[in-house]
Amino acid sequence: MKPPHLLDTDDFGYVSKATDLCEGDETRWKNLVYPDDFSDRAGGKVRPAPPLADDPGEWTVVYHHATSDRNHRSVMADTVSE
Repeated sequence: MKPPHLLDTDDFGYVSKATDLCEGDETRWKNLVYPDDFSDRAGGKVRPAPPLADDPGEWTVVYHHATSDRNHRSVMADTVSE
């Protein structure tokens, strides 16, 4: 999830661990919860994601299809507001 202050940057924002959202069953999606399942990983440090209210405005949720750590593409995006 990208907070409003990062929308015009290449920064991924707060990310979850790579997860198969379908977990092998395309009829039952796995749910991720923000901020519990998200964090910021930079400079060898892992920091928990802040609550949405700490950076008010429209946040962007981006889903990526990843086949490796470096090979991924955006497949869907949406916005949420606090």
